[in-house]
Amino acid sequence: MAADVKGLYPNLKSDIVKRAVSRALEKHSKFSVDAREAILQLNNVCLSNVITQFESNFYIQDKGIVTGDNHLVTLANITAYYVLEPYSLVIEKAEIFRRFIDDIVWLSSFGCLSGHQEAWNSRSDRQAQWKLMVRWNS
Repeated sequence: MAADVKGLYPNLKSDIVKRAVSRALEKHSKFSVDAREAILQLNNVCLSNVITQFESNFYIQDKGIVTGDNHLVTLANITAYYVLEPYSLVIEKAEIFRRFIDDIVWLSSFGCLSGHQEAWNSRSDRQAQWKLMVRWNS
């Protein structure tokens, strides 16, 4: 089964990115609370001040985050991990589970694929709240 997170970059709101980075720093770093807060504030500056240029025109991102910006690719990856975290009990039963940014490949020998999709869809709280929906291609 393959899946794609629909419109990952345009649908990543700053609040979910902030929560994801905060969770990652709490869970996977030894930074002090003050250092984590400083990192979150710096990320906030990056999220709200991206200006891109195409030919002689300049653009400010007003929906989601910019696709392809070096720093924001990492933030998208951290956020995708955060969105998938509640599904860890389902994911760990898979024979193969691989994710690259917004693409997912899932191979499992237990049950049927519709059972996996049902388990996934029943835990859609983070997906629905931040409109990060997964399209399954089984």
